[in-house]
Amino acid sequence: ERELDRAWMQAGGSLETLHALSMETRKELQHPFTLRVYLDRLKKSGSDTNERTRIAIIASWLNGRLMAEENAAEYLTCLVYHEALRTIALKIHESGAASIALDDLSGVPRFNTANPPGPVVRRLISANILEIIPEQPERLRFALEVVQDFFLAEAEVQEIFGGPEDAAATLGRQMFSKVRIRLSDCPIRGGED
Repeated sequence: ERELDRAWMQAGGSLETLHALSMETRKELQHPFTLRVYLDRLKKSGSDTNERTRIAIIASWLNGRLMAEENAAEYLTCLVYHEALRTIALKIHESGAASIALDDLSGVPRFNTANPPGPVVRRLISANILEIIPEQPERLRFALEVVQDFFLAEAEVQEIFGGPEDAAATLGRQMFSKVRIRLSDCPIRGGED
């Protein structure tokens, strides 16, 4: 709490504003990334952002970042970027690595086989959401692991809604500790574990 108070004040916030937030929100703000994102959104909006959970804070930040990259002339929309990031997160996760080769991005919206990776991924790289690994210029990764985790969780939720029985069977085949961690971070919780 003291570190959060100090960080909040160093960013120009008042303790009165911080302490007016719920305990749940203050707990989420103890993570440096969540705090930075929350304060950034607070500065831009000029008032309380109404995001109370880690998922809501990150989703709001991501939506703002993706909307800033929209380009109507090239049909690059927030939804196209969103789908690209979800696809890339899944491909990286399925590979078991922390990054993916540019040539392995087929299936990502607007992927260009003749000139990989294509306009969508290039725009996400220039926005610093994705990055090329300096030592391996043919490989790509998320600039922030928390963003990759966000899209993996979103894909899992989509899978659960699409077929609850199949999703349960898939989760049942995984190690208990891994499943427990994934479910505890899931934005939608209903019933018992």
